[in-house]
Amino acid sequence: MSACDALLLTSAHEGSPNMVKEALACNLPVVSVAVGDVRERLSKVRGCVLCEDDRPETIARGIETVLSDTRPFDGRRGVTDLDEAALCRRLIAIYREVA
Repeated sequence: MSACDALLLTSAHEGSPNMVKEALACNLPVVSVAVGDVRERLSKVRGCVLCEDDRPETIARGIETVLSDTRPFDGRRGVTDLDEAALCRRLIAIYREVA
């Protein structure tokens, strides 16, 4: 993924696509249709595009937008909640609350 310019996701059905999270962790901009939790993931990151539909023209505009953006991209901000230490802290907090 680190050798790519952008990730393009046009799936019709997804839950929480790992490829989007992996792309963001690699600081790879994402162009995607609104599927699964992608809207939530991309809302945390400037420089990605969530397409309003899956028409080729819409997706092409999204790709053009991402590729023409010269600002530094920090996709990792969109996946900080998936950090192993953060997940462990949340899980321990749940166990403590239940116990």
